[in-house]
Amino acid sequence: MAANYAGLLADKLEEGGNRQQARQIRERLARAPGALVSVQDAQHGISLNNLPVDGESRLHTVDVSRPEPRDVGLVLPSAIESRVQEFLASVKCAAP
Repeated sequence: MAANYAGLLADKLEEGGNRQQARQIRERLARAPGALVSVQDAQHGISLNNLPVDGESRLHTVDVSRPEPRDVGLVLPSAIESRVQEFLASVKCAAP
């Protein structure tokens, strides 16, 4: 997403007459390892080509993250947490 914003910034700078700054931004973008990121995401089943985009700017409206299950904590009111625990216990008991 940062690369998209940088590209838009380069366009705006060029429109405003700052061609040298626009060129510098585009040169840095060209050196960025974008192809490597795309390949890594494809290996994880994520296609950045299918993410939703803003209608006006055409920039992605979501960020992709891959949190580790151990890093995510679920905080619930005690009554709901007890019902969830009861449900999980019943599923575990029903499993062969």
